[in-house]
Amino acid sequence: MTTLVHSDRTATLIRNHLQRSMSGQIDYFKDAVNHYLRGLLEEAGEVSKACRKGDVENIKEEIGDTTFMLALIAQYYGIDLEEALHESAEKIASKERIVR
Repeated sequence: MTTLVHSDRTATLIRNHLQRSMSGQIDYFKDAVNHYLRGLLEEAGEVSKACRKGDVENIKEEIGDTTFMLALIAQYYGIDLEEALHESAEKIASKERIVR
């Protein structure tokens, strides 16, 4: 199973971003969750555009950006993103078993 956060470096980037935001070092940090949600929506739109173009490298990049925004939201709320992903995968898999 591949982990969502492959390295301590990724986790550190997320943690540092949140710390800078909370300390006021990032000017746009007025409402973190709204900022992250806007970023998530923007990145999801970029995934959609890349998929329509069939540009695999761009799809990969935009999925990474989207995942990073999700990781920021999860970190903000103290949610283990990998655990949430596994729980969702199990929920969806069980629904698919019921439908079949």
